[in-house]
Amino acid sequence: MPPLFQSYSAVILDEDAFMAKLLEAILISFDFEKIIITHTAEQALQDIKHAKPDCLLLDWLSMDKKELSFARFIRCGQESPDRSLPIILCTGHTDIRKIVAARDNGVTEIVAKPMSPHQVMAKLDSALFKKREFVETENYVGPDRRRRSIPYSGEERRGKFGLHQDQIDAIVDERTGERADG
Repeated sequence: MPPLFQSYSAVILDEDAFMAKLLEAILISFDFEKIIITHTAEQALQDIKHAKPDCLLLDWLSMDKKELSFARFIRCGQESPDRSLPIILCTGHTDIRKIVAARDNGVTEIVAKPMSPHQVMAKLDSALFKKREFVETENYVGPDRRRRSIPYSGEERRGKFGLHQDQIDAIVDERTGERADG
């Protein structure tokens, strides 16, 4: 296998030194050029600013939301060093609410623990080589949450046989004096 990641660098943010070293060993086996391990968000932020890594591997170890707050800061913070930095979350907390929360906070990929090198490779490949469009809206900043784009090949129905959403909203505004969604 050719060295896919020989010129890539990563920051690993993990409170657990053993898990951080395990993840580092996986990245070394993939020929990452530079790997920085840190155990605090403050240090990770400095490392991201100075080293300008290609990705961040973030562990969701505790049950609180501080790791997601860090991911959200990278995506939306005024002082963020790189809003589009790929963030790979490593977690054993895989219930649907936590996965949706991670996605909605701009996490690029999620690796479920216990993780294998194969899973880490697949997520790195997706985050670094098969990047999704980066989206910045009022309510969300991060990679497009849709994984696939399926072109619609059916007949166009909106506007052709009915009203567009803005036309519907205008009618509702006239009748109620306010918008239905606000």
